[in-house]
Amino acid sequence: MVDLKEFTVFSDLSARDLAELEQFVKHIKYGPGEIIYQEGAPTFGFYLLFEGQVKEVKRSLGGKKQILKLVGPGELLGETTLFDKGVHIAYTKTLSRSVVGFV
Repeated sequence: MVDLKEFTVFSDLSARDLAELEQFVKHIKYGPGEIIYQEGAPTFGFYLLFEGQVKEVKRSLGGKKQILKLVGPGELLGETTLFDKGVHIAYTKTLSRSVVGFV
């Protein structure tokens, strides 16, 4: 399991800042094959993958599924739609037991 300081986006933060940020991270455990967020759901934050592997998938109008990215420990999920205050453009599903942080 990676630490918060191992996420590239937080690499320049001091130990004090990391400790403060940690207070806002809710850790959630998922089993294999579980959905973290659904396509079309409103965006209220973003996700940090501490452990496991997750795929982000987009459905086409014809119902076909396209994997947009595979995410591993130390990577972010759902951050792109956070800044435009929109909805998730894809859904995420765990490929293995995972620990995700929600901010």
